[in-house]
Amino acid sequence: SSNAGGTKGLPLIITFNVINEGVPPPPPEPDVTAPLVSITNPAEGATVAGTVSITANASDNIGVVGVQFKLDNVNLGSEDVSAPYSLDWDTLGVPNGAVVLTALARDAAGNQTVSVPINATVNNLPWAPQTSVNLVNKNFYINGAITYPGMITEGRLMNVRVVNSVFEDLNRPNFDPEANTDEFIAQIPSYVSTGIRAFDISLQGGNPSYEGAINTAINPDGSLKQSYMDRVRRAIRAVDANGAVVILNIYYQRQDQYVTNEAAIQAGVVNVMKDSPTFCLKLQMSTITRILTMLSLKIRWGWRALSTSQNKRIPISL
Repeated sequence: SSNAGGTKGLPLIITFNVINEGVPPPPPEPDVTAPLVSITNPAEGATVAGTVSITANASDNIGVVGVQFKLDNVNLGSEDVSAPYSLDWDTLGVPNGAVVLTALARDAAGNQTVSVPINATVNNLPWAPQTSVNLVNKNFYINGAITYPGMITEGRLMNVRVVNSVFEDLNRPNFDPEANTDEFIAQIPSYVSTGIRAFDISLQGGNPSYEGAINTAINPDGSLKQSYMDRVRRAIRAVDANGAVVILNIYYQRQDQYVTNEAAIQAGVVNVMKDSPTFCLKLQMSTITRILTMLSLKIRWGWRALSTSQNKRIPISL
């Protein structure tokens, strides 16, 4: 356009903004891509012993949420939620023989992938304890030497009750039983330095100020909970390495409701004895029979046979 003087003016530009109100953007494409995962250690066909570091590589188009290692298709430890993905596996907790290791990786969308299985063989030599205890003429001897020689406590076995050293509580999912046992093991030298020579550890237990725990290594049918027994095994061996001994209790009166019946209670004792080579409890079959007979009599005479109106239970201990 031009004005009266012949000067051209600026062009008129009109801009239109089109707003589509009420029309949502298209939804993002769903994540259907599963993670990739592979075990990098141990190698296929490896023979393992002691504590082994299991490692895995995992990746995803968006992100890996966690990797769960498995032993014979059963969860091994807790899920590792950050790279590098690894787990220190104490092979002493399983019998010698063939095992299968896998790793399951998952992403936030719920996609999962299980790694190619790793076949390995566990081959641990029998545990050789360093510390022995004997009772001679009512006096305790550790590694052949009388305890506390020349002291008023000579021949005694000063001990501390540390039931909670292997404690777990299924009512408190945020409680970390493995870290709890680690803390106990770290304090063993301090206990021993003050004169403690024995530790009471239990496969069940509570606390006088807190009786609401579900804390039992014995399953309802009398079988043993492997993760719990692994902690017990670690604690016993750490105590032994520090020149002290363990008094192992099996049952606790306020956890009896988690064992089904008398047969399951007896099965629990038998299973602990079968597992005893890892604790180095050297008991003959005749001794086990006497224990079971005494336990059965105690149950029938004083525990299960009591009328509920008496509102009383007799503790079972070995």
